[in-house]
Amino acid sequence: LQSGMRKLPEKPAVDAAAPDDEAVAAPGFHGTLRGYQRLGVAWLDRMLRENFNPVLADEMGLGKTVQTLALLAIRRATGGDRLPDLVVCPTSLVENWLQEAARFLPELRTLALRGAQRERLWPSVPEMDLVVTSYTLVRRDLPHYQQLQFRHLVLDEAQHIKNPDTANARSCKAIPARHCLVLTGTPLENRPEELWAIFDFLQPGLLGSRAGFQRRYGELSDQPERRAELAAITGPLILRRRKTEVARDLPPKIEQVVYCEMDEAQQALYDDLLASGRDQCRQLLGAAGGNRRFEVLTALLRLRQLCCHPRLLPRELLPPGSEPGSAKTELLQELL
Repeated sequence: LQSGMRKLPEKPAVDAAAPDDEAVAAPGFHGTLRGYQRLGVAWLDRMLRENFNPVLADEMGLGKTVQTLALLAIRRATGGDRLPDLVVCPTSLVENWLQEAARFLPELRTLALRGAQRERLWPSVPEMDLVVTSYTLVRRDLPHYQQLQFRHLVLDEAQHIKNPDTANARSCKAIPARHCLVLTGTPLENRPEELWAIFDFLQPGLLGSRAGFQRRYGELSDQPERRAELAAITGPLILRRRKTEVARDLPPKIEQVVYCEMDEAQQALYDDLLASGRDQCRQLLGAAGGNRRFEVLTALLRLRQLCCHPRLLPRELLPPGSEPGSAKTELLQELL
């Protein structure tokens, strides 16, 4: 283990100038990377070229998505097998990945595997450059994924696999991929075993067996030597920058529009309300006399309420015995 760790590329210093080499130039990338982002992309590329599967653990807001897209552009330009790359993320972030890919890599052939009609999309997967799906659908579609081969498998918000006993963790580990990359602002949230779960996906065997890890590192609160030991093993594979460390590269304020898409149940309710609202408005506008503008505004208000959360609607407008979830609320929870 110590011998293997000595071969790892060094992590870039936060205050160092970005290296002026080809590893930082992402062909086809439409955007400008900040200094620490260029350093991050170059480090990730070196790690993957030397067959290490790393963790990008920058704080939220520092651009893990854009660094990943730049990295994939570099890797695609280096040749090799023309296999698709796969991004697995929470359902609420699928749309955001598509928007960011269209913005920074518009020439990329991108496909979202989602929705009830996704069965017809599987034959086109090998022809794609980037495929995006959710943890929920990976569990359902695992047999399809096991028949494919991907060049890079990227797990966004990888705390979704922090429990190795879950279907999320087992499914992601079963997807065939040449290289793996984890994105998470919280590689360790509650207990050391979460770190074992992430590295069991990235570098199986690095931290030994689960039982052995629990015996040695299960309780670190009063064992500084064990904490230092675990940090020495995993640290070379984790790149984490905090906002305070890269403040000089950041503008005074960062605004980011995050997109999300309603799930099937919420979308079906929206479509029903839209159709009934149109019918009602046609009848009202066709009726003789009276100002019907408030009825029209009410119909629009109901649609806006539903987009925020179905619970904002009057109970009689919801399907009996069930209540659709809210894509915006799920996304908010992920961001928080």
